Amino acid sequence: MSDSKLQDQSLVSKSNELVYLFVASRGGNHPTLKQVQNALRFSSPSSALFHLQKLEQAGIVGKDQYSNYYVTKPMTSPYVSRFVVVRKMVLPKRLLYAMIVTAIAIMFALVLSRFIMEQVVLLALAPNLFSAAIFWYEAYEDWKTIPHFSS
Repeated sequence: MSDSKLQDQSLVSKSNELVYLFVASRGGNHPTLKQVQNALRFSSPSSALFHLQKLEQAGIVGKDQYSNYYVTKPMTSPYVSRFVVVRKMVLPKRLLYAMIVTAIAIMFALVLSRFIMEQVVLLALAPNLFSAAIFWYEAYEDWKTIPHFSS
């Protein structure tokens, strides 16, 4: 196993992933060490610093001249890859997929609405509706695991 792979594996901890998601969700407002500590309810600044330093050593998080932290490159882990940050909100990626597939199903149904009672149209629409249902279920499951940060 290569050193970079070992380094990446050492980053895969729930706390590191949560720290990364918090920093990523701040956008242009780079958080301080104290903000990370408070948001993730770490008992001391050294706990937050430990995780930030691990991410910084891996090149995932950087620090500006005011000691504020920002994301330098995306973190790849099974947990983090399930989410996307949109306007400072952490959302399940599958929610976006569910919305897209549902919109396609609705457009398809509207275009073919005058033929909707024909079996061929219902058969053509069925896989799309099935896919949408799966994405909505998976988005719901991911939604239950979204991290909630303290103010």
